[in-house]
Amino acid sequence: MKYIKMFWIDFKNGILKNVLLFLCPMILAVFTFWDAWNRIHGVKEINLSLAAYGDYWFYVYGGMQKYVPGPGNTFQVPIIWMVVFILPAFLLLNYPVKDMQHMGTQMMVRIGGRTRWWLSKCMWNVLATVLYHVLLAGILLGLCFVFDIPLSSRIHVELLGMLFNLFGGNTLLPREMIPTVIFLIPILCSVAFNLLQMTLCLFVKPIFSFFVTAVLLVSSAYLLSPYMLGNYAMPLRYSWIFEGGVSFQVGIVASVLLAVVAVIIGMIRFRNYEILNRD
Repeated sequence: MKYIKMFWIDFKNGILKNVLLFLCPMILAVFTFWDAWNRIHGVKEINLSLAAYGDYWFYVYGGMQKYVPGPGNTFQVPIIWMVVFILPAFLLLNYPVKDMQHMGTQMMVRIGGRTRWWLSKCMWNVLATVLYHVLLAGILLGLCFVFDIPLSSRIHVELLGMLFNLFGGNTLLPREMIPTVIFLIPILCSVAFNLLQMTLCLFVKPIFSFFVTAVLLVSSAYLLSPYMLGNYAMPLRYSWIFEGGVSFQVGIVASVLLAVVAVIIGMIRFRNYEILNRD
């Protein structure tokens, strides 16, 4: 019962009262939909009536092509993809630290120990992250419905190739439908990143943990490697659609493993964490 009460407090204060957690994905969905709409309608070579929800989702979550360093090929950060994943990390950055600073030892005694507090924060983190992505994808789906765009997971590889400016070395494999599991993997990656960030806050100041998250995302965009978790949050780099890409099945395992490790390390660290007199 104490754990449920603790989680309800986190749900109320960390989610229901976090207006930006609801507002930001809605604004982002509208902006990215409008941007995708304009870019798709700027493509003259294909039948635009074929574009479906899957194409719009891919435009938002796809990421970027494999970067190949070379003369005249300047690395450009995938802005939309970065914002999609860095925004929830920023929105969830401060709540656990502020709650801990205002809690003190008396609250620890009242809720029955540090483990319950930490697990409650982990559950809050997971739920808030999932809510953010569900809102983003859901608003995107609603906009497709309003503008009479087919609500299917169908994708058009030729269209995606033009939208992402793919060149010869990044030819996409012929695919027609996005498997359902692929819609879920970027969310799993986001959960893992946010749990890792929350754990790092127990070792360094929140701003530095956020910086680490940002660096990991940018590094993943720069380097296509199975050891860079951010690659699994880029469907455009899955071997399912890009030959030589990363396995999305491995991405599921890696994301879950990182999330579990982050929770365990955070729990161990928090048991001996000095709460009072922290900046």
